[in-house]
Amino acid sequence: MYYLIQALLYNPVLGKEEGFLKDIGLGCLYNGRFKEAERYFSRLQQRQNNQVEPRYYLGLVAFELEKYNNAAQHFRRYLTEYPDDYEIMLKQAKSFFLLGEYEKAKQVAQQTIKHQSSNLEARLLLGRSFLAQGNKIEATRVFKEALSLAPDHLESFQEIVKLKRENGDFPWLSQALCVEVEQYGILLNNVSRDYSQLIRLRIGVILREIVLVGAELLPTVLRAINYSQDENLRFALWEVACYMTE
Repeated sequence: MYYLIQALLYNPVLGKEEGFLKDIGLGCLYNGRFKEAERYFSRLQQRQNNQVEPRYYLGLVAFELEKYNNAAQHFRRYLTEYPDDYEIMLKQAKSFFLLGEYEKAKQVAQQTIKHQSSNLEARLLLGRSFLAQGNKIEATRVFKEALSLAPDHLESFQEIVKLKRENGDFPWLSQALCVEVEQYGILLNNVSRDYSQLIRLRIGVILREIVLVGAELLPTVLRAINYSQDENLRFALWEVACYMTE
């Protein structure tokens, strides 16, 4: 960025060249200077007959600037030329979601999944769009599908646990906590550290929802202590129980 600016100061004519505008725009984009990036990519758009490339970068910048309507429109124009760019398609779906246009977000997410069935981000966005429309049954189905594809997908697990708490399925929360705590103790010395860490994170997800329920589930947390011989986990559970008691 420093040398690009120095070059522009020494030779202002560079500011009219497409290659330079693209380079300095990318420099701004990668350094998080999104407003400046938008300015340079807008100049690039004015100078290029082919609008596809500037649309791509302007869409990325608009998304970062939370100009989601602009982002969706730029991505739409770009996708007419590159309909197989599913990463940008997902960005477009996110833009619609953040605009509150959940039906459009669903449609684009489903289109992405149609071509990339293992795209977990698209499935997560689809499930959250169903939730935003009040369709908890379809949302749960989508989150379960994501977990069946990738059991370690923590975001989908979080959504399912949250739904269980909102639906008042406290027995499920109680059982899930005890099962995960027991599994952590069994697997701690028998599997990779990463997988053990995943189980610990899942326990944290369940505990956060249990705390939101309140003292009604305090006995569940105390009971879960007996399912583990790991002192660190037992202490963590005890701390949560103390917090709930207070």
